[in-house]
Amino acid sequence: MAHFAKRLNHEGDQDRISALPESILHHILSFLDLKQAIKSSILSSKWRYVWTSLPFLCFDFGLFQTKNSMQPKAKLFEKFVDRVFQLRDTSSSIERLNLNCFEFVSPDIQNLSNSLYAWILIGLKRKIKELYLDVPFSPKDFKLPSNIFTCESLTKLQLRGSEKEPYCIFLGNLPNAFSCIVFRSSLVITSPKLKHLVIDSHFVGTNKRDSRVKLNTPSLLSIRCKDYMSRDYCVETDLSVLVKAELDMGPREFDANGFLVLDDNSRSMYERRMMKLLRAFHNIQDLTLSVWFFEINPWDRSTVYPVYTTSMCNLRCLRLGTGLADRSLKMILNLLMNSLKIESLVIEINKAIFTTPPSPYWDELDLATRANYESLWETQGPYHQYMMHQLKVVEIQGVQGRLNELVLLQFLLRQCTLLEKIKAAKFFHKLASLPRASSTDAILCL
Repeated sequence: MAHFAKRLNHEGDQDRISALPESILHHILSFLDLKQAIKSSILSSKWRYVWTSLPFLCFDFGLFQTKNSMQPKAKLFEKFVDRVFQLRDTSSSIERLNLNCFEFVSPDIQNLSNSLYAWILIGLKRKIKELYLDVPFSPKDFKLPSNIFTCESLTKLQLRGSEKEPYCIFLGNLPNAFSCIVFRSSLVITSPKLKHLVIDSHFVGTNKRDSRVKLNTPSLLSIRCKDYMSRDYCVETDLSVLVKAELDMGPREFDANGFLVLDDNSRSMYERRMMKLLRAFHNIQDLTLSVWFFEINPWDRSTVYPVYTTSMCNLRCLRLGTGLADRSLKMILNLLMNSLKIESLVIEINKAIFTTPPSPYWDELDLATRANYESLWETQGPYHQYMMHQLKVVEIQGVQGRLNELVLLQFLLRQCTLLEKIKAAKFFHKLASLPRASSTDAILCL
């Protein structure tokens, strides 16, 4: 035991961790709360000042812990952040600054606004690359520093605010990415250089139907948007260079049992808004649409054919979710007919999404009903007039054996001249992969 203790002490004297490069020590400390990272300064003389040059700073009011004190938590938090910036190595840059003050509760909210303004300016002076800002303000209570939008080092800005008025954002020299959470109201984004945009509001959205997001981003290459259909998206510039879009848009009008509660006027309005947004992406190559794009439609079937008629002449890859009810299927076929250069198609059938009755199972119908159903589809739409000469790969997930699934497959087999592969996952594929005791058994799909 004594020999082991001596050996342990000898290895401890080497202090292998402290001998690591400073960049690795910074990486280690980045996994700790900032307070804990600062406490590492007592470990040794080498660690004493490591935290002062940390490139990643995260100040989270919600996680800020204080001991019994006569001063309010809000005041202590502001003092802590001020002290960190005062003691930092002024020659060190800040790669990422996270100011999460959304849970800040204090009667002196204006004082926090002034402090945030000063902290952001410090980050800009330190050539900040990424800024994550989470504040409990409206635009009239908090103004972002004007030079934040012309900062040459800044490549990513994420903004969340509890606003009742629109945030107007001009991103002058922000060429890479802008990520934001639109909370309760509107947002205006203007940037001549912005290439990648992420908008995530699906868990904090609003019922206000006059809420709006305006985009003036002519250089945009990709957009990922998760939001409610109640918000009106207005694209005020040509997006001809846009390559990829992921649109996860949905309603929020559900009852206590999870059923959609939405009248026809609302359905029509949401559908028009989604179509307006889709038309703005007419030159896109890679498109992902969530299930509600095809399910949030009015009950009036006479409006089927004018819907989804935007020509998407450069679309190569399409991914979409659907319940594949009758009207949804017609809308999908209309979209395919106007996107004749598609090479890859992925359809995920969502068993839980049925705003209209699903189509019957194929094996539940007699031969006469099957024949009548097929002929009805052929006479109701001009689908047979369109040939798809580029589509090579089709994947259908969640196949249930319903009639509309076969109608869709029938359309693809008839109209796709270069089709190479159709993958329709079903239960028996999983069954065939299970381990078995007999080497001679056979599984038949009937």
